[in-house]
Amino acid sequence: MQTLEGIHEAAFPFLPDYIIAREREIYTPNEFGRWLPVKEWNSRCDKAHKKLFRKHRRLLKRIRNWIEKETSTVWGEQEGEPAGMVASSVEEMDMITLRLKQETAAAENLSYQRNGIYLRFSHQDYHKGSALVEVSRRVGLTPERTFAIGDSFNDLDMLDCDIATHLACPANACKEVKEQIGQYGGYIANSDAGLGVIEALGVTFSTGKEVLRATDSLS
Repeated sequence: MQTLEGIHEAAFPFLPDYIIAREREIYTPNEFGRWLPVKEWNSRCDKAHKKLFRKHRRLLKRIRNWIEKETSTVWGEQEGEPAGMVASSVEEMDMITLRLKQETAAAENLSYQRNGIYLRFSHQDYHKGSALVEVSRRVGLTPERTFAIGDSFNDLDMLDCDIATHLACPANACKEVKEQIGQYGGYIANSDAGLGVIEALGVTFSTGKEVLRATDSLS
């Protein structure tokens, strides 16, 4: 899991209480630091996706045929995730998503999550937003006490004031994310990626003390 690799490489002094993976699955560490699935949520999510992919297998097959014949995008399949793709460029994925909006408009519960040139099909009820709502419920957090930051299309579902009152994005976020953050009155950082996250956290949770800037030394 890339998130765990990042935590290890950054020498994080503690583990998060929860991790959301593949935009929908929730995991939590046990007393030994071993990551375990939140069974109730993950089981429900898995069943919903299996039913979804069975129901729309013909549509997905038609989409795959179009992808493989008319584009340079690579179609991918793996266990638990039978439908996904990697485009050759952001521009190509932009074109593909325009087509997918038409193809899936009448497909009940069928949605997709995009991150740059990557895309996976998914159930419309399971995404980063609904997973964050479930995590918040488990720890007893209200939207007023929840912070969410993201940079790509697959973050849009959670960048919602009904889910998290405190919203932000780094400077390198895609245009659509910046527009949504602006509409909600959230914070758009001046720095990219992780430094933008640090900047946004400092601004959002400053209590009058000097805010740690992303350009400050982190040593």
